[in-house]
Order: sequence, then structure tokens, then C-alpha cells
Amino acid sequence: MVIDMFIIPRPEDITEPIHNSRGEKVSVAVNSSVTLINYTGAGCIEEIWMAITGAPNHLDGFLTFYIDNETPVDVDVGTLFLTHWSPGTQGFHALHVGSLVTSNDTAGWIRYPIHFKSSIKITFTAVTNPATIWWNILYKKFNSNTRRTKIASVRYIQNLTLAPGNVLTLVNDTGKGRLLATHLVLKSSDFTYLENNPTIVVDGEQIQFTGTEDFHKSGFYYIAGVQIGPTVGVISKNTTYYAVTQFRDFFGERNGIPYSSSLVIQYPNNESTVTINYSYVVIWEKFV
Repeated sequence: MVIDMFIIPRPEDITEPIHNSRGEKVSVAVNSSVTLINYTGAGCIEEIWMAITGAPNHLDGFLTFYIDNETPVDVDVGTLFLTHWSPGTQGFHALHVGSLVTSNDTAGWIRYPIHFKSSIKITFTAVTNPATIWWNILYKKFNSNTRRTKIASVRYIQNLTLAPGNVLTLVNDTGKGRLLATHLVLKSSDFTYLENNPTIVVDGEQIQFTGTEDFHKSGFYYIAGVQIGPTVGVISKNTTYYAVTQFRDFFGERNGIPYSSSLVIQYPNNESTVTINYSYVVIWEKFV
């Protein structure tokens, strides 16, 4: 059964020792990169922790994930650690993601599994301002691996927009795997875009939600403001720029959403008349 492959850990998941790759107070110039880990072989990253200090725009810096021979994926720090639009000093610890942010400093971590079959490399690139970084990455080495983590991302600095009536496709994948997590940052001229209904299609069966905030286990345009649970929440709600930073951790909530043949995730802008700025990170896992 497919579900058994998700629930029952392999022996090496339990018995393999933890290794780490770390760096301390490393300076990174604008448009320069630093390698955080570079390992050849099979395995799984179990945790990424980083601290970054610099000017206010240091959140534009990004990590690049080189997983096996897949196309590299750039993920900005603010979307990965859910620190965009934070109202001053703020910190949170959910089950598999957390961060602390001030105007010039960020510390963040994720614990979604990042599986690789043959190699893993992660770099950090400073963009708008120089940065000083610290990091610690915990990982396990396997003799072989039948799983590979996939990441889809749009960086906030790209300033991409979704016009009324258009549909944003975050993931369109075939094969067998499981959805782990979604991070979604949205901004517009008012909050009516929260009426839009995110959609997940698993093996051809559509799961449509009743609103953006409903998808994130809240309601009424996040009327209570910041709400953070172990596996879901809105990390920030900015009422000046009508911006929200949200996440849903399906890995922690239900050990992921398994699929046997296909996975599609879409965000249609069909319930509002405003244009939306967006960035996102989606993490899922393939059996290969």
C-alpha cells in the first residue's frame, strides 16, 4: 500500500547518525554566493537553520537548492522562513518552521525533509545588501534513496502579479509522491483577494477550499490578525499594504498528502477584482 511507504520509516532513517555542515559569521558581498553544504551521495537533510544580519533588505537574499541533477531552485529567505511583512520584532516556532525577525536581522529554520538520491548542494546569495550569515544544516547519509524532494518557488523580489480572472499554477506534477508544505505571501490593494479559493487536485480529484484564509484554518479575512498553530497559520497581516504571510504544513498535519499519479496546486484570482503580488514556496516529495 502506498500509505505504508509514508508512515513506516526506513531503518536508515532511524539508525543513521546525524551529520552537520556549519558556518559562523561569514560575510557575503552583494551578488556573491557562499556554499552552505555540498555533499555527494544519497541522504536526507533534516534541518536547516540560518541567522542573517544586514540592512533591511537582507530578506531578498536567497538559497539555491541543487538536488541531484534537477534544475536548481532559488528560494528567498523571507518566503522560506515566513518573515515578509513582519510587524517589527516577531518570532514564532511551529512544528517544522520558525523564525525571529527584526528590521536588520533574521534567524529562521525549517525541518521539512529534503531527500536526495545522488547529491545535495545549497548556496546563499546576497542580493540588495551585503549580509553576514551563520548556519547549521543537519543531514543523514544513506546507501541509497528512493525519494527526492522537489521545490517550487517564486521569489518576492521578482514582483510577479496575478491579474483578476487568471490562475496561478504552483505545482503540476506527475508520478507518485506526497505534498509536504506550502508557504504563500500575498499583497494587493485590499483584502478581497482572500475570497479566492486555493485548489489541490490529487490523482484527478479536486479539493477546493472556501477562501485563502479558510485554507489556512482561519476565517473572516484573518480578523484576529496573526494566528499561528503547530502546522498552519498567518505569520503576519499588514493592513497598510494589505499583505499576508501564510503557511500550511501538511507533513506535520497528516504526514503529507499522498498522490499516486498526479498533483496540481492552483491559486485562481476569480473571486476578486484586484491584482495580487505574490511569492511562494511549495515542498513535496517524489518516489523515483
